[in-house]
Amino acid sequence: MISLSDNEDDDCDYLKEYSDEEDDDEFISFNIVQRLPVADFDHYDPKIPPVDGADFLRRVQLESEQLPKIKVAGPESISKFIVDNRIQKTLFNDNNDEFIRSVPIFSIDETIILPKLIRQFEIFKKFIEKSKKSIKNELKNDFKIDPNDKDQIEEYCFKKNIEDNRNHYSTLINQLEQEEICRLTQYQYEWLCNDTNQREDLLERCRWIFMLLGAMDPIQSDHIIDLLRKISRQCSRIRNRVEIELSNLFLIETNRSDSKDVFDDRKLREFHHNVLSSLNLIILLIAHYFLQKDLCNCWSDQ
Repeated sequence: MISLSDNEDDDCDYLKEYSDEEDDDEFISFNIVQRLPVADFDHYDPKIPPVDGADFLRRVQLESEQLPKIKVAGPESISKFIVDNRIQKTLFNDNNDEFIRSVPIFSIDETIILPKLIRQFEIFKKFIEKSKKSIKNELKNDFKIDPNDKDQIEEYCFKKNIEDNRNHYSTLINQLEQEEICRLTQYQYEWLCNDTNQREDLLERCRWIFMLLGAMDPIQSDHIIDLLRKISRQCSRIRNRVEIELSNLFLIETNRSDSKDVFDDRKLREFHHNVLSSLNLIILLIAHYFLQKDLCNCWSDQ
């Protein structure tokens, strides 16, 4: 399994071959760390729900590390960096009904990650449900958001001066009923499709979509399922663009000689990787928790 290196001391060695001698729990952790956004902590209180996808996935990772070690056959190694030209051509395809699979070199071994990912996501949803019941009546009377006021919600979700605190997402979501959760999800989809979006907004948009998926009932109307499918397809198109940009950054970085340019390239690559991992998480959850499995990354049927 090839992945991006997080080791800045060895960034030129951009692609890693994962040995077939690795342990199962290490392989799970490797895939999660490299492909999805993961927080940085070693202990957590299981009574307190995760606040975002990175927090949630770190708990999945820590749980996997507690499992007995077993040996598994490793995937076939790939030693050459390849960009799929067919996928590249879809970058400028405006067909909104198309789901673009991940370029093989960036693909995820879903069979390794999914069981624990889905189980922990179900636990996360229960935390949100419990939190809504216990906190909803305690919300401050002076903080009310009209779910029909799209501009007010956008300002709250993405305003630049908002404090980074654990209550930012739950304060809004705990006010909303299921119909309003779905309406806010529609807003987030429209903002995600907005071509004027700044790239720095993408990570925050992904965090909000993850939280809304956590607050959404698993059984939905055809209209909402169609909305989720649109979100997945849009995420796949953005992901395709990011994968190609990452590929180009790698090729440029290997030819850089100026240390400042290399540093700037690394910062840009790190940002692109964070966006890529967040998009992967949304695509996985829609495909496998909300049962839209035709919208997934698996290449086994190709």
